[in-house]
Amino acid sequence: MAAIYSLILGDEQDKHVQHVRNALLHHGRGVICLDTSIYPERWRLSWHPSIGYGAIEKDGQIIEFDQIRSAYWRSVSPPKHKISSPIVLNDSVSMLRTLLSIPHIHWVNSKEAVDLHKVKPIQLSQAKSIGATIPRSYMGNDPAQAIGFLNQIQDAIFKPIHGGAPTKKVNNQHRTLEHLHNCLMLCPVSLQEYISGTNVRTFVIGNEVFSAEICSNEIDFREDADACAVPIKTPAEIAVLACRIMRYFKMQWTAIDWRRDNDGHYYFLEANPSPMFIDLELVTGLPITQALVELLMQPNTDSRA
Repeated sequence: MAAIYSLILGDEQDKHVQHVRNALLHHGRGVICLDTSIYPERWRLSWHPSIGYGAIEKDGQIIEFDQIRSAYWRSVSPPKHKISSPIVLNDSVSMLRTLLSIPHIHWVNSKEAVDLHKVKPIQLSQAKSIGATIPRSYMGNDPAQAIGFLNQIQDAIFKPIHGGAPTKKVNNQHRTLEHLHNCLMLCPVSLQEYISGTNVRTFVIGNEVFSAEICSNEIDFREDADACAVPIKTPAEIAVLACRIMRYFKMQWTAIDWRRDNDGHYYFLEANPSPMFIDLELVTGLPITQALVELLMQPNTDSRA
């Protein structure tokens, strides 16, 4: 009988890739790690449309697509080619997408879910449409629209639309048409009502729900070396909503960031399809790794598989 594998997408030096790999191996599951940035130079990908046969060859080992039961998506980077050619890049990306579209694999998470997360303005709107409360927000690069929004919001923050930089407080200098014009001609921005309160992160993994409060005096706790996380009980209505959000965004697992105000109301900020969790798990004791591995060991229940 052929061996069964889980696929891990990401840089093999990434500590989450290594952590999930070791956890799966400990549970007896074979693992293949693929860094898409070094395709096609360092590993091979084959597909025969006429017979529906595909395979991966890496380090002399051949693993057929039929042997891959699940996949953990940590990160997918475009190939870094020695040859600068749109045709070469597009062909490589197209082949990678073939692998990412194999329906029988239990994707945790799928390319579709990851792509939805990259469009955060829509994610916020859709979360609101299914029952989440969101902060008042403006996203775009129209100075007049931005100043109009800020004139209505006494306490506001700004951050990148896609992510990758910390959240900052809007000050009086930012609230001028000249400043906004100079900034927004270069890049759009996300402006948001500041919610006074604390940070809560809720992990939804299959049917499991775990939450932690992240205590910090900074606007963005990621910039606070003294931030601390403590496990908390997830309110029943928030647990139900978190599961609804995860499934609506076609995820198998997620970390949802909330802002909980001083009256206990939860404001949805985002749902991440590939969250970091190791450090938080070590501090809080939440069984995130165990739940994630159990999810990856399960078969795909998607009717399209």
